[in-house]
Amino acid sequence: MRTGPATLRGEPGAVVEQGHGVTVEEPEPGLTAVAAPVRAGPRRRGLAAISVSGPVYRLHAGRLPGFDRRAVAAGAGVSRRTGRGF
Repeated sequence: MRTGPATLRGEPGAVVEQGHGVTVEEPEPGLTAVAAPVRAGPRRRGLAAISVSGPVYRLHAGRLPGFDRRAVAAGAGVSRRTGRGF
């Protein structure tokens, strides 16, 4: 499944607002991935990312809410442990 230019233009704002990004069969057929940032410092600049991926039949729309929350929590935890703040 390919993402068109109009969707891509709106994607960064949605990712920032939600605190995580999701891709379903975009980079590879049959693959779903969720990613959340590891942030640094008082301006919360991106330092790295935590990603969870799996086959679409396991990581489907019904299960995504649990995985996105876990990815965000993991990113926040790593941010705190690096001593760089979240």
